[in-house]
Amino acid sequence: MGLTRKTESHVDAAGEWHSVDGDRPRNVIEYHSPIEPGSPGWFVGFIENARTVPTVTRIAFTLDREADLAAVEPLVRDAGGRVVEWSADAGYPALFFEDPCGTRLEICARRPRA
Repeated sequence: MGLTRKTESHVDAAGEWHSVDGDRPRNVIEYHSPIEPGSPGWFVGFIENARTVPTVTRIAFTLDREADLAAVEPLVRDAGGRVVEWSADAGYPALFFEDPCGTRLEICARRPRA
């Protein structure tokens, strides 16, 4: 996704953001582009909550090129991805998986439409 930076934080019950330390464990991860002055930048963030129940809904992301899809699988596994499966549909190149909290995700490489 081109989000080359990772920030870990702790958000307390009042919604205040803190640095991670011995008293405040990580419960938020953000992957983001470099922060440039005058630009909000790009990011995707995940708030972890042990009481959250995953659903059958899947969050999908797309890649620019199908060739990059195979390179994603080891990254997914190294990041704690589980239930990693390739699409059974040869016409729809995609990798399905769950994050460590059970959120269902998909990374696909849609082919150009005719």
